[in-house]
Amino acid sequence: IINSSLVNEGDIIAGIPSSGVHSNGFSLVRKIIKDKKLDLQKKYDWAGGKSLGDLLLTPTKLYFKIIDRMIKNKVEIHGISHITGGGFYENINRIIPGNMNASISEGSWKIPAIFKFLQDLGNINRDEMFRVFNMGIGMVIITSPGGFDKARNIAGELGEDIYNIGNVNRGNGKVIIEES
Repeated sequence: IINSSLVNEGDIIAGIPSSGVHSNGFSLVRKIIKDKKLDLQKKYDWAGGKSLGDLLLTPTKLYFKIIDRMIKNKVEIHGISHITGGGFYENINRIIPGNMNASISEGSWKIPAIFKFLQDLGNINRDEMFRVFNMGIGMVIITSPGGFDKARNIAGELGEDIYNIGNVNRGNGKVIIEES
């Protein structure tokens, strides 16, 4: 059983990329679309020529294959969380003990342009973006430093990316997102 009792100071917080917005924050997305009268068919250069509608309807990535392979290869997974509604703050918070903090380094992965687009149009502050959206990270695992190396190798074998997005340190059960 994977639960927060396995999480230790010095553990690595690894992020597996999302395929887009997923279903996180769609009430806010719909409000922005309505308020700004956005055309879902309009194509954007920053989106590689895709329409806003296509970007928003990109199917949610499934993480079973990579997580299953990690478990079968005995990667030390101390915590695991799908970054859904509640974003980073509410989901990562559930997998760290009350005497630890999760320190996330915002610049350790590329945040997809759709999030900046939504932030600018919706006039949403940074903390709210991380509270509502996945910001390009769909699944988080907490592992030992050696476990991260093994997880990265497995991800590579599957053609997936995985990023060291932070670490666990002593604290009081908070998720702290450090600006880049």
